[in-house]
Amino acid sequence: MKKIFALALITLLIGGIAFAGPTGPDEAGDILGQGKYPGQAHRVFRLVHVNPQCNDSDGLVAGTVVVWDDLLDDGVTVETTTTSGDSRVAGVLASTVVSNDTDGVDNNTASDDAGLTANWGWMQTYGLNDDVLADTVAIATGTAVCAGATAGRISEIIIGTATTNAGILGCALTTTTTSGAAQKIIITRD
Repeated sequence: MKKIFALALITLLIGGIAFAGPTGPDEAGDILGQGKYPGQAHRVFRLVHVNPQCNDSDGLVAGTVVVWDDLLDDGVTVETTTTSGDSRVAGVLASTVVSNDTDGVDNNTASDDAGLTANWGWMQTYGLNDDVLADTVAIATGTAVCAGATAGRISEIIIGTATTNAGILGCALTTTTTSGAAQKIIITRD
């Protein structure tokens, strides 16, 4: 009986040591900043398809505000908008989407572009982001923000205007006094 108990104890000790290895540096297992370690901000990202027909032929850069594409309406395709307060707001691109390579067909769907690296990128839908550019001249700290009238930028939501019923992208954490200045926001689209 003592031998069985000793064997079981040794097995548990060896097994416990095998599964208690080091966790590695902060980046280990951290997929695009998911914030899995103490002190890191939690962020949520989604892989999205960018509609080649509806955007600049050079692609879109990180920090671009995007909306869900209602033309393709497949749940993964996004585009930019020039409608201030667009209710289709989806998030902010976290990666640059390379040139809009297509197979020669305009308006490729996500399934048409499956397997291609072009037209695909990561979009942030929740958490701290400081890459977004302001559309309007002034956005105050604590103000709700939405998609702006300039493609890929943000505007503040002003009660009593056309943006009152806007799709809220998030909340401004800093005050912007210059059009086109970088804005730090908390994205709340998750």
